[in-house]
Amino acid sequence: MDLTAAETVRTRLQLNPAFEYGFMALEGTAHINQHELNEDNMVVLEPGLQDIEIELHQGARVLLLGGEPFESAILLWWNFVGRTQDELSEAREQWVNQDSRFGSIPDYNGPRLEAPALPDKMRASR
Repeated sequence: MDLTAAETVRTRLQLNPAFEYGFMALEGTAHINQHELNEDNMVVLEPGLQDIEIELHQGARVLLLGGEPFESAILLWWNFVGRTQDELSEAREQWVNQDSRFGSIPDYNGPRLEAPALPDKMRASR
């Protein structure tokens, strides 16, 4: 769902308690169940919630993403998602080696983002 606020607004949204949800700010700021949301973070809600309070500040644009949780735990690190530490390590190496998996942006003239070192051990989340 793409939410845009012409003026500051506070409301409640009904949720499917079997789903997990994520909120991402594309522009401006918002509060999701009193958690600040801005362009530098994401608010993730675990399954079980039936509704949430959302406050969009004037000019904000927020994406609401959601669906059934993954059946197995996943790892999130930097720009990568995987099911194992080895998958993340492989994705990092592919990024460093400019594998075609990640495509290119022909009109971009800046330096390529450098992937940081992979932590020794990652914690899986559901």
